[in-house]
Amino acid sequence: MIDINNSNKIFKDKSRMKVHHILSETLDVKQVDGMWRVFDTVKNQVVGDVGFASPGEAEAARDRLRASNAGRAATPPAATPDTPKKPGLLRRAATAVADTRLGKFSAHVLKNTGLGALSFALGGAILARDLDAYGTAYENNGCKVDGDDDILRAQLQLTDNLTASIVSFLAAAAAGSLALAGVTALLKKLPGPQWFITTLVWGGATAVAYLLGKLAANTGLLRSWSDYIASEMLSNNVLSTFSFPQCGTSESNEIQEARNVRLQESKAKFEKEIKDFVLDDPKLLAMVKQASAKAKAAKATAS
Repeated sequence: MIDINNSNKIFKDKSRMKVHHILSETLDVKQVDGMWRVFDTVKNQVVGDVGFASPGEAEAARDRLRASNAGRAATPPAATPDTPKKPGLLRRAATAVADTRLGKFSAHVLKNTGLGALSFALGGAILARDLDAYGTAYENNGCKVDGDDDILRAQLQLTDNLTASIVSFLAAAAAGSLALAGVTALLKKLPGPQWFITTLVWGGATAVAYLLGKLAANTGLLRSWSDYIASEMLSNNVLSTFSFPQCGTSESNEIQEARNVRLQESKAKFEKEIKDFVLDDPKLLAMVKQASAKAKAAKATAS
């Protein structure tokens, strides 16, 4: 005797498998106008507005779309109760200081520097752990930054993990996984040149994807950016306003001046590298100029 219900189930499962197979086979990657794009070979058109600097990035985006399409094909829509929206990037940064996983020093940094809160929103508890490790090394060295390898290692670890977090964030933004408004709002809070924000706001989808993709692939530049951010978070003002119980003496003026010099050097290094980053890429330079012209025209119209 034939089980009709079971036969229907088998038919539906096979149908979903066919849909998944078709969706997977129709998506490929192709270079269009100098950018790598996800391409629908059946419709003979690009998918979405995002372009990528390398074929590997485009293939990763294609695979995500395949997995997403397969999930939609295999799972029928079901009624679900309303759920609260996931907090935006800036909301996550603002509430980071309430996280119970924070140590006293990382909580101090987050409360007293906007960069600390934003960095925590990017990197999560790992960055808080790195900040606390730095605070411990600093206190164990008598609240002095010179002559101790543990302090150097702690700051290098902070910079490394911050770089990795920014790379992941920019890659997700370039792939369109994050809302552009949230991305722009967060990046505006980090130190950087005005043209960068102008391009995000006025550049259009293609320019934004190109800029973020190129930036995510330039780990040397992002490390300089992270080093600058870390130096801002570990400034004289931050360290001098935290009570370290084991410190009997404070740093000398010479040490504080040396830290200020290092902060200015890291800032200058980042600004030079990001300027060269644009000037060495004629396509990106043209996009930046076009975005700047749009911004000026809009400002003139408004006034």
